[in-house]
Amino acid sequence: MRPTATCRFLAGLAILTLALVGLGPGSATAQKTKLKMLFWTFQPQTVQGFVDEFMKRNPGIEVELDGAPSSEYNAKASVMLRSGSPFDVMYIRDATLPQWVENGWVHPIDGCPGVDAAKKDMLPLARQSLSYKGKLYGLTYYTGFFPIIVNKKMMWDAGFTEPPRTFQGWLEQARAVKAKHIAEYPMVWPIKPYGWGAMYVWATMAAAKGGKVFDDKLEVTPVGLETLKWWRQTFDEGLSNPANIEWNNGDAANVFSDGKAYMQWSLQFYAGNQYANHPEKSRVRGQAMLVEPPETGATVGFAAGYGINAASKHKDAACKLVTFLGGKDDKGVYLTPKAWVDAAALTWGQRGVEKDPAVRASLQSWGADPDRIAGYLDKAVHLNQVLPYQELWYFEWQELADKQLQEILAGRQSPEDGVRVMAQNAKRLAARYKR
Repeated sequence: MRPTATCRFLAGLAILTLALVGLGPGSATAQKTKLKMLFWTFQPQTVQGFVDEFMKRNPGIEVELDGAPSSEYNAKASVMLRSGSPFDVMYIRDATLPQWVENGWVHPIDGCPGVDAAKKDMLPLARQSLSYKGKLYGLTYYTGFFPIIVNKKMMWDAGFTEPPRTFQGWLEQARAVKAKHIAEYPMVWPIKPYGWGAMYVWATMAAAKGGKVFDDKLEVTPVGLETLKWWRQTFDEGLSNPANIEWNNGDAANVFSDGKAYMQWSLQFYAGNQYANHPEKSRVRGQAMLVEPPETGATVGFAAGYGINAASKHKDAACKLVTFLGGKDDKGVYLTPKAWVDAAALTWGQRGVEKDPAVRASLQSWGADPDRIAGYLDKAVHLNQVLPYQELWYFEWQELADKQLQEILAGRQSPEDGVRVMAQNAKRLAARYKR
């Protein structure tokens, strides 16, 4: 009996010891670092694929996804951040970054291994978007910019060989398209307050004129007023559909994809394989092309990134996930930016992505020029150079200003009166936030 009891004791001790050092039955899962990543549920299967690949390459880390629709994401994230709900990695919009940093919700990633190398390849637009007060808080998920998307067949049918280079030229071409009954309303815009709408287009118009919307005294600039009057004129002349006032970016893109508009001024990916060049749904596939804005050709852009919750208890593992998603892999390949180009025509925040053969092939499949897109991204002006975009009060102001833009473009208020109200609201909010 004694040897048997001794053997059982030793066997039990061995099992306990193995378990404690991570070698016993069921211990592999217990030893894994568990991360939760918060994301907006655009193409969740694509994001899950990234996470699966990360876990394959990092078997000691397990990642769980927790998502919300894009329109609800900021609200959900803010509630979780305020309440201390445990999660580690998150999508961050540049629009919310200043407030989240000031609230102590976001951890700077400058010290993460691999970030110094990633910084060297970041486009100026991406660096500006994901930095605040000299610190970097994310690596790029995607960047967006606002070119003009043109139906080149309509352009040729109207008797033109190339897009115009001036604002006046756009009016003239739109008039010709309408007069020849090619499109009843040749121009379409994202105006309804939702996502990336009218304010972003107006900012791009001002930048194209070589100026900005606000001056340092929070007055709307002469360029801001001039471009707004031009925009209003497109409605006054019947070149833009009156119903367009209530269309968001997706609505406007669908109108263009149905062949009912000559041009739309919107985000670049609405020309891609999800909208204007969708292989089954689009009626204008092969006809859409990207055109830089008139006059200076300046484009305005923004970015979203992968960042780390300041309350995360697993920051080393979180750093690994962020650098995997937003940097190069161990083979020197930008894995996720490359995949997003193919999956949704989303553009990147790193120099050199356009040189990848698969990226080039994907862009060229819907008629885009990879080198030209890279040029647009490289010279894009960040929104904070045209609008007070990184002020803590900005989005409270934009909520009011978007409605003001609708009133102006619908003809219910003059551009002069509208910008006066916008300036008054900006000054009032700036003063309130200083207190």
